[in-house]
Amino acid sequence: MKDTLQLLLKISFYAGLIPSLIFVVMYGVRSAWRESSTGRAIMLLMSIIAFSYLLGVVNLIWPGFFLSDYALWIALVIRVAIALVLINMTIVLFQTQSAERHDREDSNR
Repeated sequence: MKDTLQLLLKISFYAGLIPSLIFVVMYGVRSAWRESSTGRAIMLLMSIIAFSYLLGVVNLIWPGFFLSDYALWIALVIRVAIALVLINMTIVLFQTQSAERHDREDSNR
């Protein structure tokens, strides 16, 4: 059972890395994500997700990687970055919804 779970974990890292990298590249190249706060927030979140999956794959290829102090600092930075990006996305969502609500109220007058 443990071997099956470890195999599934390995597969999940690759299964998450590939689409997240594809998303970052396609969104970065084909979209005007820099022009809006929503676009920037989405790009930041997906970049952090892709990077965290990449570190998981690095750990699979280089098994002792996360035992080093260097890797622990990287993991800490990623966790803090995810928290900050989620806070940013929540603020952007609030601002966008407030602006839309204000626009609807103005159009109803």
